[in-house]
Amino acid sequence: DAELRSEPSSATMGECCDSIADALEAEIRRMEAVPPPAKAEQDEGGGGTGSAPEQPAVTSDADRAAILAKLQPAKRKAYFSFVHAEGKAGKRLEDYEAYEWLKENGIDTDKGDTGELADYELPVFDTWSRQLRKAREPLREQKYTRRAGRATGRSIVSGREIEYQNPETH
Repeated sequence: DAELRSEPSSATMGECCDSIADALEAEIRRMEAVPPPAKAEQDEGGGGTGSAPEQPAVTSDADRAAILAKLQPAKRKAYFSFVHAEGKAGKRLEDYEAYEWLKENGIDTDKGDTGELADYELPVFDTWSRQLRKAREPLREQKYTRRAGRATGRSIVSGREIEYQNPETH
């Protein structure tokens, strides 16, 4: 997990992304440089039923472009705006940090080719982050990963292990 949060490579850090295409290329290079996280042991958290096998991220530029072209415009623009914010900031950003950066700085329509983002109006954060998550799904990019060893969807504490504040009510 520490490797995933590390700063981008010096090549990516030094690049000035004047266009969305440049920012997307820088993001692709950064994603290729980061090794995939180690898979958590299945027997650590117990009860790992029904979870789908993890798929590797899409790495081919042609595959990536084809997937992005098939996305709905709102989802594609949310993804490109995130890539643009990370490229301009020069470092990895959490979703909320990227949103705040975009809200504060906007998209430089007078500098370089902004492509689809030329007339993009940033929606409220909840909408933007949902669109961004939906854009990442087909690309198999999972920004936030669950805790190691924990099965999806279930509590790690069983009902009989809970100590209630007021035992009379339970």
